[in-house]
Amino acid sequence: MRTIKLLRARRVIVGVLLTTLAELSASQVSQQPETGSPSALLTQPPALNQAIEPVLNLAEQISWQQLPKWFSLRGENLTPDQQIKLWQTLAEIINLYAHPDLAQFERYLKRRGGFFPDQVQQVWQQGWQKRYQAGGVWTQIRGRGKIEVFLSEQPITLASADSYMQQCCPSESGYLALGRVSRYPGEDERPCLYARVCFVGVPPAAPFRTKEMILPKKVEGRWELERQQVVIDESARVYCLWLRWDTIVEQWWLDVVGVNNAFMRPDNYDLMF
Repeated sequence: MRTIKLLRARRVIVGVLLTTLAELSASQVSQQPETGSPSALLTQPPALNQAIEPVLNLAEQISWQQLPKWFSLRGENLTPDQQIKLWQTLAEIINLYAHPDLAQFERYLKRRGGFFPDQVQQVWQQGWQKRYQAGGVWTQIRGRGKIEVFLSEQPITLASADSYMQQCCPSESGYLALGRVSRYPGEDERPCLYARVCFVGVPPAAPFRTKEMILPKKVEGRWELERQQVVIDESARVYCLWLRWDTIVEQWWLDVVGVNNAFMRPDNYDLMF
């Protein structure tokens, strides 16, 4: 239903078997995050004034006019229309996954001329309703995020998204890259204009404390798979959203998502798109 790729956590020496479509890949974190990156909020020692750290509460729908004071914007110059639509799209996505609503997602898709392949649409809709019945993806944005606009000769791949996640936000519990199922009119246009949006999202309380997963276990020198109950990780996560500008419909749409702290999480901590 969607493409998911998990990379090895810094303290994990073997891959894990995912409960959804996945593939295993080994990697190491080779670069610490830059000072001011969203991950600094997760990796730097707590500041004395952490209690007054700015927090954007998502209990109510937010407006796009609020976002410029919560996100820095740099990189390629955008036209006024592109910049306004970027803020509007980001607000739409934040609201959509704070308060999941399938009809709202379908309106997001329609405005951008997007669609689902017929053979997956019904299954995808059922998955949405099941995944988000326990709640949304985030309840707050902690600290200030950043947006970097850039041109790419080719679309962003899951591998390059994973690589960026490793560099920008080292994680003790691994990385997750999500690929979309939906299709858009301007996918074949080159080069690709992207806005990479990174922020710390605070998830809701997990609907359960533990989760059963199939994990590798070493038995007499060999790795075997075993069902295990694991404790849910409710910590804040760095989300990076690669928004792509469609030159045909003149709108931004969500292309790839990366998340750190990938293990162990409830399904509703992930985005479906």
